[in-house]
Amino acid sequence: MTQGQGDPVLLRPAALGGAGIGDWFCVTVVRAHPDPLRDGAPAGGPARTPGPVAPVAVEDFERLADVAARIGADPAALVAWDRDLGRFWDADDAAPVLLSVVVPDTAPDAVPAVVLLEVNGFEGSRPEVLAALSRGAEVVSLFRGVHSSRLSYAVDGRLLVTLDPAEPHVRYGERPDALGDDLDELLSGALPLEGGAEMLALDVVRRRTGVALDAAWWQGTHLLAAVEPLDADESVPGLPDAVEAALDEIGRQTAADPTGPVADLLLATLQDAVRAALHFTGLAEDDEHGPGLAQAVAEARILRRLAVEARPAAFEAAQAAAVRSPDEVAEPDETIRSESIAAQQRVAGTVAALWEAYSPGDVRQDAGPGRGRPGAPFQEEDPLWHRLQAGIAVTELLAWAVAPANPYDDAHSPADVLLHVRFALADRWPAFEDALAAHLEAHLG
Repeated sequence: MTQGQGDPVLLRPAALGGAGIGDWFCVTVVRAHPDPLRDGAPAGGPARTPGPVAPVAVEDFERLADVAARIGADPAALVAWDRDLGRFWDADDAAPVLLSVVVPDTAPDAVPAVVLLEVNGFEGSRPEVLAALSRGAEVVSLFRGVHSSRLSYAVDGRLLVTLDPAEPHVRYGERPDALGDDLDELLSGALPLEGGAEMLALDVVRRRTGVALDAAWWQGTHLLAAVEPLDADESVPGLPDAVEAALDEIGRQTAADPTGPVADLLLATLQDAVRAALHFTGLAEDDEHGPGLAQAVAEARILRRLAVEARPAAFEAAQAAAVRSPDEVAEPDETIRSESIAAQQRVAGTVAALWEAYSPGDVRQDAGPGRGRPGAPFQEEDPLWHRLQAGIAVTELLAWAVAPANPYDDAHSPADVLLHVRFALADRWPAFEDALAAHLEAHLG
């Protein structure tokens, strides 16, 4: 890591003379390509001209206003952060989001990026927010929580990859290798003593965006925005309404009775959907990859049962730890953790091979947008992309299966599994969707 470029200003801001922002923050960098972020204000929407308290250029304010609107803030209500008034994140209510404009260090004529900083917040890590911010842009977000972290990368409204910096080999999303060589240091496993994996994750943000989140940035001009959280169903292109509605209802019943018949129906449905993706993409009949993927789908039932059984103890431990000391952390059940890691690692090698077949590393840079290889069809029409998505659906199934054992992880859902099944089935999806919705509705009454 280059000296100066990896200044962990967010990990130890007290070194800058401040009081520090703690262990929980989310920093999100929005870089437009190739033009500034300008969708235009909606009819009747708030004015976007800088007020007297906004000490930024009109063009910069326009960028900030556009980003503010995308995250549910009123651009007309942006105000400058006055450091003399103290730490904005000590408010009793939700802390405002800090917005600033930064010129990337990748080129002198680079389009300025917008940086969002949340203290004790995580909006920038949510898929729906990443989708909204990345329309016509690319977005890199790093959430650092007390017990977990998440690095995400989205482009043109689509979440390409998300991962825990502490486990960079386990990645989710449409294109798990979308960050390419930027992850090399994390993948090496050689973590710095100060800051650990998050330190290197901040360097991934710099490498991808050209934005150095250093002391100069921290001491620069920032505007504060009050954010209204986006609804989960407003901005994420996902599953059809009929399937979403059935999943919502089945999810409520499963939460109420995690070992009951509806919960078993959900698990069996997800397993059958993933098996369909493996069959229609040819992976089920693939002598090299088929047996391991089939084993993983079957293992999901065992892992889910163990995870559900471990869930009450995990939550009780978490609550007890919070009462005893904030420094004590409730870890996921060790049996589930070891079994989960083993299952994920078995699938990870297959998914890596599927990714390499779709987009070989030696030609990846020459592939056009939406293509895995030079001259290949667009990914929606590429059989190798469909096979990759079927493999990712298996990893999502395993991640969802073990989630109940971890009281801090609710990032994986049945919708994530079915979304990759949808990508894998391609033009077969509409017929499958109709059958899936009818199946769920019939069993739910």
